[in-house]
Amino acid sequence: MKFIIFLLISIIALKTVIAASDVVKCLNSVSNPCQPSDSNCNTEKTRVENCVNDVYNDNTLTTDAQISNAIKTKCSSTNSSVQNYIKQSLKCLKSSHLYLGTLIILLQILL
Repeated sequence: MKFIIFLLISIIALKTVIAASDVVKCLNSVSNPCQPSDSNCNTEKTRVENCVNDVYNDNTLTTDAQISNAIKTKCSSTNSSVQNYIKQSLKCLKSSHLYLGTLIILLQILL
């Protein structure tokens, strides 16, 4: 029984590393919404990225849903290209959380 539990935990750890790698690939595939010469767009993108960092560093937000909602409400942009950039990036992160959450639930059921 202990071997099976160890094996399941090892598989989950490996899948988590793979999922993290997939997130990085997904985030890297999200194209920069701004042209280098578009200073307004680049300024807005930087503002939004700083906002997202502030949300992630907010210790009062403890769940993925709280973080996601805070990003959606606090870090929105009137620039449609930047807003789409945010949505695409959140999709990358959300897919990894759902995958990891499914594995954790499966482990709890098996134990």
